[in-house]
Amino acid sequence: MWLWRQWVIEALNANMPFDRFTVEQLAGDMLSQATRQQIIATGFNRLHGVTSSGLKGEYRVEYVSDRVETTASVWLRLTLACARCHDHKFGAISQEEFYRVFNDVDDPAIMRDSAGKLIPLLQLSTSKQEIEFASLKKRAEELRDNLDQRASQINQLPEDWETKRLQGELEGEDAKAIMQILT
Repeated sequence: MWLWRQWVIEALNANMPFDRFTVEQLAGDMLSQATRQQIIATGFNRLHGVTSSGLKGEYRVEYVSDRVETTASVWLRLTLACARCHDHKFGAISQEEFYRVFNDVDDPAIMRDSAGKLIPLLQLSTSKQEIEFASLKKRAEELRDNLDQRASQINQLPEDWETKRLQGELEGEDAKAIMQILT
């Protein structure tokens, strides 16, 4: 979560307008053509404890409840923990209102995938790693092209061999080399 923390520091240092600061943290990943930084900003919504034990549905409720309570505490300066279980005679938020908010932020994707990784998961890399990845990707494309070229040559060999054999042109080292490749 250090990238999210860094995003917050940079946003504050850049004097980001509060409305944008809020939108990017609560829904940066839902913006059209969201940038990597806007997706990182939504790390705010993942600052809760997670576990892989217990019933999936039970923990989904815990995760979403935590998001509702944290969002209300931070942006509304309002505690909603009591409203999760019951109404207060003079409470600002009823239990029904708590679960309306709960339904608005319910996100079934905050569970684990079949490999056990929390989802959604954003794979991040340093700029050095991105440069290395681009270099490796380019090298893989070169090797793939080379492989395709060689495969084409190898696929042509039986035809060339058959033509030369029928014409009586295949002799000595040529014959040995072609037979070695074909077998």
